Amino acid sequence: MTFEELNEVRTLKKQIAAAKQKITALRDSVESITPRLEPTPKARTTESRVEVLTALIVDTDAEINNLQARLQQAVPELTEKILAENLDNAEHTLLIYRYVACKYFRDIGFLMGYSENWVYWKHSQILKKIRVD
Repeated sequence: MTFEELNEVRTLKKQIAAAKQKITALRDSVESITPRLEPTPKARTTESRVEVLTALIVDTDAEINNLQARLQQAVPELTEKILAENLDNAEHTLLIYRYVACKYFRDIGFLMGYSENWVYWKHSQILKKIRVD
């Protein structure tokens, strides 16, 4: 298993969050421009900006849909790959918490009943064991 494969779900979730923030910023921009629309020659330029921003929102929304579809495929695939590794239950659980559920090491330690330092150590041991490139 490669490092990219392990981090695919985390990467997709980050991309989705970034795209959602972009849509929020674009919508805020549209709302700040819209009240200024006036029946003047200048209004046409403002309307053009609104149209451009609206198109960007639609494109970003489509991007989010694509990322979410990829995420729906990636989660079971990654889970299957992790479970296929020759590891014990605690090791499988740690990897699933980290790479599928995207938990922080401190949260994994809390959920599993171990210290954060143990989780860091065990994680590095697991990666060596499965020889992640």
